[in-house]
Amino acid sequence: MIGVVIRNNSPSGNCIIWCEDQRGLAFYPNEESAPRAAFDTGDLIRFDLTLECGLRRAVNPLLLESRAAAGLAAALNTKSRLAGARPGAQIKPFPARRKPVPAAQNSAGRGALG
Repeated sequence: MIGVVIRNNSPSGNCIIWCEDQRGLAFYPNEESAPRAAFDTGDLIRFDLTLECGLRRAVNPLLLESRAAAGLAAALNTKSRLAGARPGAQIKPFPARRKPVPAAQNSAGRGALG
């Protein structure tokens, strides 16, 4: 997976990553038991993605380009303010999609033209 660091908590080293698949964000935690790479906001990185207790987690990160998208986090923050998002608001996932109704059931009771 490839992504851009959109938030870096400098004291802890934890990062939030916007992923290329446009699904949920990934979290890269500071683990004191293992050596870790330090990333800055805007860095383009490649990483493996795991799912732990519903949390997308980045592992084995590799820096591809430093500060490749340096203005991305600020642009996202500006867009969210313009859209009316409250600071500190929780992002809710979209509900699961309903299964499509098979064509035979969908057209039942309709004329030839539907």
